[in-house]
Amino acid sequence: MKQRCSQEGFTLIEVLVALVVTSFLVTIILDGAVTAKSRQKNQLLQNRALTIAHSQIDSLRDIPGPPSNLKGEQDQLIWTLEETEIARDPREAFVLVEATITAGSEDKPKLVTLQKRYLKTLVVR
Repeated sequence: MKQRCSQEGFTLIEVLVALVVTSFLVTIILDGAVTAKSRQKNQLLQNRALTIAHSQIDSLRDIPGPPSNLKGEQDQLIWTLEETEIARDPREAFVLVEATITAGSEDKPKLVTLQKRYLKTLVVR
């Protein structure tokens, strides 16, 4: 009588290959998840910085006086506002100002840079 050799199951080599392929796939998926989380955090930070930049320009442009340079911190973000005089009216009542505001965090100081032009009152009433 002949004995039959039955081959049920996997060999050690097949199991090791399957483990290596699985580990590569898990590494790729985890790397993608970490990258997506980092991008999401960066985008959220940029949106907050842009909101702060708009609000600072809108609140500071109504303050009468000559162009100024200001710095501040809000919601753990640092902002810098530089106003530059472009033109003055002949009566010296108004000045056209270009404001540049930069907002960012400590590790990314220039997340957002925003420029706006507006009229600023020189005469205090």
